[in-house]
Amino acid sequence: MKLSNLKFANIITVIAFLSLSLTTLSCKEEVAPQPDKKLAITNIEPIAGCAETEITITGENFSLAVNSSGNSTNVVKIGNTIMTLIGFSTTKLKFRIPFSMAAGTYPVTITVGNNTVEYPQKFTVQPLPTTYPAEVESYNYVIGTQNIGASYKFTGDSKLIEPAKRMWEMGSNIMKIHLGYSTNTAAELQKVGNENKMIIDMPFNHYFFWVYTDYNQWWKDGMSASDSIAEYSNMYNLTKYLLQTYNNTNKKFYFGHWEGDWLLTETNPAMTAVDPVRIKGMIDWLNIRQRAIDQAKLDVPHSNVDVFHYVEVNRVVDAMQNNYDRIANRILPYTNVDFVSYSSYDAIGHSDYSSTNSALVSALNYIESKLKPKPSISGKRVFIGEYGYALIGSDGVSVQNSATAQNTRSKYVMKSAITWGCPFVLYWEMYNNEVVNGVQRGFWLINDKNEKQPIYYTHENFIKAGKAWVNNYFTTNKKLPSYDEFKAWAITSL
Repeated sequence: MKLSNLKFANIITVIAFLSLSLTTLSCKEEVAPQPDKKLAITNIEPIAGCAETEITITGENFSLAVNSSGNSTNVVKIGNTIMTLIGFSTTKLKFRIPFSMAAGTYPVTITVGNNTVEYPQKFTVQPLPTTYPAEVESYNYVIGTQNIGASYKFTGDSKLIEPAKRMWEMGSNIMKIHLGYSTNTAAELQKVGNENKMIIDMPFNHYFFWVYTDYNQWWKDGMSASDSIAEYSNMYNLTKYLLQTYNNTNKKFYFGHWEGDWLLTETNPAMTAVDPVRIKGMIDWLNIRQRAIDQAKLDVPHSNVDVFHYVEVNRVVDAMQNNYDRIANRILPYTNVDFVSYSSYDAIGHSDYSSTNSALVSALNYIESKLKPKPSISGKRVFIGEYGYALIGSDGVSVQNSATAQNTRSKYVMKSAITWGCPFVLYWEMYNNEVVNGVQRGFWLINDKNEKQPIYYTHENFIKAGKAWVNNYFTTNKKLPSYDEFKAWAITSL
């Protein structure tokens, strides 16, 4: 009996112990689980910066996990703004200050799961500098527009000066204008009140000129001796004048012309074969211009200023697919031009974006394959001299694009061209120049009601962010980024 009582007592003790243990475990499950490893921020470098500044947070036990969208599960906030991470590991998180953040001082927090940690020192978002070092201001930001034949204006300035001012206000350092027709273009620029000279004196750094010595394109019937002398003299004197006048200004000038395949075929897209005399005349014309520019650069001492020569092609698909007589296949291989400008409408007119990319890249590759090597110029030598999407068709009635579609399609061209390596991508244009029966076709950044379009803001925001990024790179590395480094940034920013 005593034994049984002892067993019974032992059983009661065990039951009581188990009951207490279960109760204790139950209580523990109701408490939020503690992390095995403590989340911590040990350093933020730098602790202040403006838009596009790259920030590195160093710490412990950050997450390597990503969500269903492929984004890091580390939530980094400056104030209430979530940062987009561009790199992460268990000890480092990297991001750039977004362009949208207002200047001010903000707390920095990191959240992983249910755990949040705040850095003891606050982060200062600095305003964008109003001006940058000359090296940053003159850097090639690739994307730009042009100022030719504006059909409206809103101020007392001329239709040439006003759009130029708007381009500068937008932040661009690229300008494209038509210098006109003259046997002495340098002398024309020096005349009192010459508006082209007024624009060249503005603080742009990359200038593209349509420049002609003769209105009738005398090369079309073959270049005579007197024609050749006049062409050479004009290009030589213009180059000499610009090198001397703008020495040490960080300006670069590019001499070229409007769509050359229309000049070659007299704007006849059905012309498959071109008179050999006309072909040779154009080859001679381009080579004379190049020789004149090259010789002037040798003869004139200069620093931090340069002049280049380009030919503009616009019927590349005809040559590539059908072997029609065009500049790319019949003229370009027999010249030594510095650059080729591609007025790219024949490759970007597809509604399918992937087709646009494929056609554009194929055309760029084809043009490049026809260029003679030029070791003195690094990088790709084919750029987009014109592209754009009208809102209204050439009939003045049909709708081609909305403002949103115009912006979306243009951004796709920008990204494709920069990815390929184009040194410039020039949109047609700041103010629309095409009017059909009183109807504006809508090739514009600012419309005829003085309204900035979505594509305007794409240019403005890209350029401002680009300058901030280049300035930060320049400050950090004591040198300017290479084209490839800038390209990598640009592709992710468009």
